[in-house]
Amino acid sequence: MEKKVIIILTVSFLLFTPSIFAEMIVLKSGKTVEGKILERADKNIKVDIAGIPITYYLDEIESIDGKKMNPLPLPEAGSNEAEESLLSQKNKALTGQAATSERQTWSQEVRIVSDDPVSTVYMHTVNQANDYVKQGQYGKAVEQYEAALKIKPDASGTYVGLAAALIGLKKYDEAIRICQKALQINPQEEGAYLNLGNAYENQGNFEQAISAYNKLIEVNANLVNAYFNRGNAYVRQNDITRAISDFTKAIELDPQHGGAYISRSVSYFIKKDYDKAWEDVHTAESLGYKANPNFLNDLKNASGRKK
Repeated sequence: MEKKVIIILTVSFLLFTPSIFAEMIVLKSGKTVEGKILERADKNIKVDIAGIPITYYLDEIESIDGKKMNPLPLPEAGSNEAEESLLSQKNKALTGQAATSERQTWSQEVRIVSDDPVSTVYMHTVNQANDYVKQGQYGKAVEQYEAALKIKPDASGTYVGLAAALIGLKKYDEAIRICQKALQINPQEEGAYLNLGNAYENQGNFEQAISAYNKLIEVNANLVNAYFNRGNAYVRQNDITRAISDFTKAIELDPQHGGAYISRSVSYFIKKDYDKAWEDVHTAESLGYKANPNFLNDLKNASGRKK
């Protein structure tokens, strides 16, 4: 029996010990990865880590085996590539602004270290995907989430992150399908309901969006963004009374939620309750939030007040 145990442990050790031919890759984030490079391309490399291929982009790598990475040449000013690059950055900025001002998506927040090599690779891949979502690099995020799901295909939370990235790419039908997949695995997955509602709302399907938010509130009646998102959907349906009720609930749960004050201010404006609209604008500003300048001009003209 003792010999069998020793053999099993030895084999396990050999399976997960990095190859002697592995490269040491240092990322700009400060993380160090050890694995064998399987493929090299102009903009990325594919690395074998514990038998699982993971893609890293050259612009996120500091060095490989101590050799500094040369920065990619910038496109010449006036070239099509330069214009496309500038347009891409502008679109990312606009996408990020829209996401924070109107609705909230839910991406996975995982920062766990495991002694198991396969779990470590999985968690690293998910963390990297989360970072890409935060940076607005949704295409890269999708690649990493999909790689993580090959390792753990029943991780409902990772489907939630994938849906958030797909929403960022405006692939709403795919996002809906992914959210439904997450809910098949875990019917209590809060982020799946939130992103499902978000995807439906982006399609203009407000009834389905509100239904998703209703189910989310059934799962967790204290989730601020469930009320915030549902309130915005009600505004789009011109159901202002319900919208104000939801924004008020969101503020009760989180008095620092500046976005809820801004949205409630717009709702009061629609109801021509200008004093309350101004009150919410001032509260939002005190929290560091700014209302849309066009909305402020409309409020000034309608109320006859400057502030």
